[in-house]
Amino acid sequence: MRFTLISSSSKYIQAIHLHLDGFKGALSINNKSIEIPKRKFPQIVFSENSVHRQFDLKVELDNGDLCICNSCCDESKLPGVFESLVYGCGMIIEKLNDNRYRFLCNDIDDDDDFDDFIFEMEILDQEHKGTVSVKTDLDKN
Repeated sequence: MRFTLISSSSKYIQAIHLHLDGFKGALSINNKSIEIPKRKFPQIVFSENSVHRQFDLKVELDNGDLCICNSCCDESKLPGVFESLVYGCGMIIEKLNDNRYRFLCNDIDDDDDFDDFIFEMEILDQEHKGTVSVKTDLDKN
């Protein structure tokens, strides 16, 4: 997958946040292996100030799920802590074509404008073991 950070207009540090549920496999960013935390529900955070504006993420998924979310960090309250799936963090996913998606993200401010962090994801490698699907809570199938 190739991620491209498009814009950030939040006062908080924004991030792409991966939740790994029952994940068995390997991850690498720009061909450099990522150590997956040894905990029940591991998470990987790519903050806007720790990655290049464009980076490639290779996913070797043998089992489990990888959930892509957004998160943000309020350095004045909890330095280094990225909050995801709480307080209004959310996203709208636009399908640009069969392999490319745009994520319009909201941060923890109560404004629901979905313009605080915008990034795109392109699925590069179609030679995978399982099925690649992009689903939202609104999907009916």
